[in-house]
Parts: sequence; C-alpha cells; structure tokens
Amino acid sequence: MDLTTYEKLWTESIKPKIDRMLSVDEDIFFVDGQVKEKIWLTYEDYKNKVHSYMRNPDGRIDRHKVASVMLHSIIINKPFELKFLSTKQEVNSSSLLANEILGFNTALAIVWSFLMEDAF
Repeated sequence: MDLTTYEKLWTESIKPKIDRMLSVDEDIFFVDGQVKEKIWLTYEDYKNKVHSYMRNPDGRIDRHKVASVMLHSIIINKPFELKFLSTKQEVNSSSLLANEILGFNTALAIVWSFLMEDAF
C-alpha cells in the first residue's frame, strides 16, 4: 500500500468508521493530533520488517499481511481513549476494545477490497 492508497483508505473507510463509533459510544473520544500520520508511519515500519522476512517469490507482500500490519498499526497508535468516567463504574466492552474493533474492521475492509479487485 502506498501513501495515496492509505489516504483513500483513511477517507473512505477508517474515518467514517471512527465517526460512526464516536456517534454511538459516549465513553470514548478520538485522539486527533497526528494519529493518522502515526498509523501510516507505523504501518510503513512494520510492513518493511514483514516484507524483509516473509515475501512472495514475486517480491510483493501477501495481502493478508497488509491487512494484519494495518490492524497492528491502528492498535499500537490507539486512536481512541476512554473518557474519564467519574460517576459511571461500568464501561461497555466495545468501549474498552474500540481500537481493536477499528483495527479489525479496517483489516476486513482491506481484505474485502482485494477480493473485489480480483472479482472484476
């Protein structure tokens, strides 16, 4: 995945999912700042490590590895944090796992895009 593809993934998949998650979960907030860039830089770093050790004979990284590296990059950079909940003692599991949910859904979107590309 190059930077242009990542920008498209962010605009069409990741950011809309972030917005949906924020609209239905009052216990989390999005850590804006440089998280988009941090996810990209982490992705590039880990992609290069994976590519060095596990590559196809044609020199390209496997599609499922692209998805798993992006999932890892999202989880590591934690775009969501829990709000301070002084009066509320219970938190939904989806709130606790917001970063993992976003990462998993993004990985599925990547795999799905590869499948759709092959279908046409």
